[in-house]
Amino acid sequence: MSIDSDFVAYYKPLVRDFCNDPHLPVDHLGGITEPFLPAFGDLYEQASPRVVFIGMETRGWGHAEQFVQQGRRDPGIPIRAGLEDFRQLPFVKWGNNFGTAFWDAVFFILATLHSLDDWKVLKRRMNDGVLRSFAWGNCNAIERYAVTAGLEGASKDAWQRVKTASLRFDRFEHIVRSLAPDVAVVMYWGMEPRRYLHGLNCEISTAEKGLRHFVVDGVHIFNVPHPRSMSYSRGHKKEYFAARLRALFERNGLLFQTPQFIDHAAESDQYLRGLKQRAPTGMDKYRCVEWIAEQLHEEGRVMSGACLASVLNDLGHCTNYNSVFIGGRGIYRLIRSVYKRCEADPEHANMVACAFVKRNGQYAYS
Repeated sequence: MSIDSDFVAYYKPLVRDFCNDPHLPVDHLGGITEPFLPAFGDLYEQASPRVVFIGMETRGWGHAEQFVQQGRRDPGIPIRAGLEDFRQLPFVKWGNNFGTAFWDAVFFILATLHSLDDWKVLKRRMNDGVLRSFAWGNCNAIERYAVTAGLEGASKDAWQRVKTASLRFDRFEHIVRSLAPDVAVVMYWGMEPRRYLHGLNCEISTAEKGLRHFVVDGVHIFNVPHPRSMSYSRGHKKEYFAARLRALFERNGLLFQTPQFIDHAAESDQYLRGLKQRAPTGMDKYRCVEWIAEQLHEEGRVMSGACLASVLNDLGHCTNYNSVFIGGRGIYRLIRSVYKRCEADPEHANMVACAFVKRNGQYAYS
């Protein structure tokens, strides 16, 4: 079974119980948001390490009335709908112009962990591989009354009953059992370990300078303030916490491996000679690019577009105009064409996209 089917199977009983809770005010759900369920990208399963970012709550997350109707009919419907929505990467638009929102901090931390020079390449969707490889959770499945329900004129009593019914979702244990993460970055200082980590074995607990570290059932949890609080409540911005987190990831053997960058530098010469010597004959240029991407992926390397152009020229390939590749728009169009040909297999298509990049981590053709 895949992690998708395991996740849906795990949450089905929880959603069913919530939707059929006898205390749920089914006739007074207007204006109340639906309970938030964790979500994860389609590349999360093969990510190493597996990282989940956890916030405090959502803002205006769906409609409880629709969630309950669907969940009573088939609890898998709202679970799968949430996953499908998250995998469209809508969160790239959920930051702000000041870089202080929750999602801006997530992008900044991800860029720091992946050794990307510019965190905004993620916000601009220039490196979707990273965006598709993490999970998202929240400590509270239902938002505070004042966030949405109060503004929509919902009954506070009805909201309270929904909130009470939703508490069954508010446990880190569910994320551990359904997503098997290696690391959780909890960006909410109000997280109460006794409640949120209930039912799990806490092996290590340390705290220093605005950061708490727990190891719970083998999962490392790094707890930092919410991004809105980072710049004023503890005197440090997201840059400080991102650097602290990277150091802790590295200290605990959790850091993402940075692929070796292959371009025209002298240290790449030997690798490129070997690559060209073992290239199969009889491939057209599209299959050749795909083959090179496979080799790079297997060996933990990435290559510049200009270098790919040079390799293709040396192997006797040419553009549609019968000219040599020069590493400009032509090579980027070729990579994009190969990506499109592989789209039926998303994992393979992503391998092609991620194989050819610029030094800042941006996709070569973007």
